Amino acid sequence: MHEYYTFLKIALAKELLRQGETVTATARNTGFANQAYFSAAFKRVMGITPKEYAGNKTTVAYSSKTTQQTNKELPNYLL
Repeated sequence: MHEYYTFLKIALAKELLRQGETVTATARNTGFANQAYFSAAFKRVMGITPKEYAGNKTTVAYSSKTTQQTNKELPNYLL
């Protein structure tokens, strides 16, 4: 359950970052305890840091390593 909730928060974070929100504000607005924890969770799920994601203008797929570890696929609305 915790992993799913983290995926939902990362999905929201991706949208906020695409809209130009700062990494610090995104961490705060998605309910992470601090920016360091948010960045670590984001990198674990996405394979890149939130700053790299925000600077990347193309669509970035989440880390295939995460899928292999959990042995399941995320719904499209979370990607």
